[in-house]
Amino acid sequence: MDSGPAKLYWIREWAREQQEEHGEPPLVWYDKLCVHPNDTRSNLICLPVFVAGCKQILALVGHTYTSRLWCVLELFVFNTLDIETNDVVVKLLESPTDPQFLRSLQRRFSASKASCRFGPDREALLATIEEALGSLTPFNERVNAIFKDVLLKLPRSSLGEQLPRSPVGAHPLATPSLPAARETAEAALDAT
Repeated sequence: MDSGPAKLYWIREWAREQQEEHGEPPLVWYDKLCVHPNDTRSNLICLPVFVAGCKQILALVGHTYTSRLWCVLELFVFNTLDIETNDVVVKLLESPTDPQFLRSLQRRFSASKASCRFGPDREALLATIEEALGSLTPFNERVNAIFKDVLLKLPRSSLGEQLPRSPVGAHPLATPSLPAARETAEAALDAT
């Protein structure tokens, strides 16, 4: 499971940045709170409508992000809708110097290996993707291209950014900036 405190930190930071930029707090569609957990069919039908109303996607990328089918599908739909802004804001939940985290970002995405919290969701999502695209292959190819594009556009400050210490100790992302870690990640993504 990805770090809850790191997610909360980045949500607050993003909201603060949005308020500073636009003069008012952002209106947020938070998937985990805004979809009914027991109605996968309706959620899938409405997903393009939900996502089309978004000006940005805030992707909180930790160890599990690239293997979570709902997250990946939301990113895919947002990218596919070709919304004018099509702005994906990526915040890393782990240190880019963590070898396990780097490996999770470098792995090629495969929908057949992705997971959902609820098994029936996974089967429904995979069936919907296959029905819409004919197979999982075009979905996997597009998702890998999106990941490569989004992750390579990360500002250097996102990789190893110094974060404030929390009352319970150092924030999980508090590491010195390491351009070498970014270059390693870029090289691995280029190789995929």
